[in-house]
Amino acid sequence: MNKYNIKKYSINKYNINDIFNKDYNNKLIDSSSIIGYRRKRIKSGDYLEEEIYPIWNINVEGRTLRSKESTLIQKNLNNKNSVKNIIRLLNTNFTNNDIWVTFTYDDKHLPSSIEEAQKDMVNYIRRLKRYISKNKLYELKYIYVSVFNEKRAHHHIVLNFNNRDIVEQLWNKASRKHTRRLQPNDLGLEEMGRYIMKEAKVSKYLRKYVVSKNLIKPLISISDTIISKNKAFNLATNDISPKVLFERVNKGYVFNSIRVYVSDYVSGVYIYIKMYKMGKNDNLWKRLNSS
Repeated sequence: MNKYNIKKYSINKYNINDIFNKDYNNKLIDSSSIIGYRRKRIKSGDYLEEEIYPIWNINVEGRTLRSKESTLIQKNLNNKNSVKNIIRLLNTNFTNNDIWVTFTYDDKHLPSSIEEAQKDMVNYIRRLKRYISKNKLYELKYIYVSVFNEKRAHHHIVLNFNNRDIVEQLWNKASRKHTRRLQPNDLGLEEMGRYIMKEAKVSKYLRKYVVSKNLIKPLISISDTIISKNKAFNLATNDISPKVLFERVNKGYVFNSIRVYVSDYVSGVYIYIKMYKMGKNDNLWKRLNSS
């Protein structure tokens, strides 16, 4: 159970990691108003993120955001949260046994609106589900993004159904279909997730993405007892090795990266860690165990 509450500034409704948006550059981050640090862990399949941010004394005051700042922060937050959410869902639910497909249109079937394009995807999913049900296969999982812009309407879809011939055969709006097996790296499927969400950002969409209801959600836990004020300060200033610390407290995970941010609005520091689960087929695992 959390022992503290973050002070309810005018910035309270915004995500904490959107307030801390400047890279650390020896700015004063210590403050008597900080009474501790909160540690948020997000496990998405074999990938782990850690967010560490301050908890302030109830008497501390932050700078009030102007209306224009408030609107911009909220817009940026919505976009960032959509990207983070889709990356976490991809890493939690899909592996290199699954596929990523891009469906396009020929001139004859080109949709006149995003609504029509999304209806095409709804009908496609229904056809695929009927095939799966008829052949008594496993339950379908998917995430898709529909893009409708001045270039050309198309769809990106990730599926746990890897019969590429059937997947292509059931799309009847064009002869060209691009299917490929997923290839996670040390960041999982983050690069692909960012790419398809970048496409969605410039599209005139109804929804940024659509997911099947059976997707497993990432596991999120919060603690106020692991990272002290001094330890957070020492991590930010490299007096403590983040690799040593986080591989010790997260057994079985390999340290990937750390980012440190400060804010114009509040005191303290925001620390963001990425890690991935070590496997026996991992080159790093082999290197460590052969030394």
